[in-house]
Amino acid sequence: MKGTEMAQAKKQQKPIETETETTAAPEAPAETKAKTPSKPRAARKVISPRFKLAEFKRQVFSVDVERGTDITDLLSPEYWAGVTDQVRTKSRIECHWEDNSEFAELVVLSAGKNFCEVGLLFHKRFNEKTGGGDTEADNNHSVAHQGNFDKWCVTRLSDKLRLQKGFDTELQARKWLIEYLGG
Repeated sequence: MKGTEMAQAKKQQKPIETETETTAAPEAPAETKAKTPSKPRAARKVISPRFKLAEFKRQVFSVDVERGTDITDLLSPEYWAGVTDQVRTKSRIECHWEDNSEFAELVVLSAGKNFCEVGLLFHKRFNEKTGGGDTEADNNHSVAHQGNFDKWCVTRLSDKLRLQKGFDTELQARKWLIEYLGG
């Protein structure tokens, strides 16, 4: 059929008319209506192909976030451009700030070439004492967090020599410095 013939054929078809008035059976007495229980809706059930270990559906990644990075930076698709070949939709990303000041959990909403859109599931800022910048312990030494690998470090300011590293907290580093100085 040609286009015009099809249009004419459609015009000749009449829409199906529905009957608006229905003849109903006479209403049952009120006592009968109250006694008939309504049929409960059957509960939905998950079937086997939809149920599997989470490891088969998604991956969980961990990232050490540099000190000074804001949570809004993590929500930017450009932030993840260097790792888009590793993530896929529904992957989760655990974000640990290297100074232990914050933690966030993200979910990958979509990923493509050089971009990754994430959604924020959880974000927590901890007490400022758990992380932070350089603090001068005395005129000659400083205590600073130097990332997840070196952790809290004690540095001599005169020659920038790192005297000790690997403390989990700032308080531990300060206690070591006091013992080192003989106090």
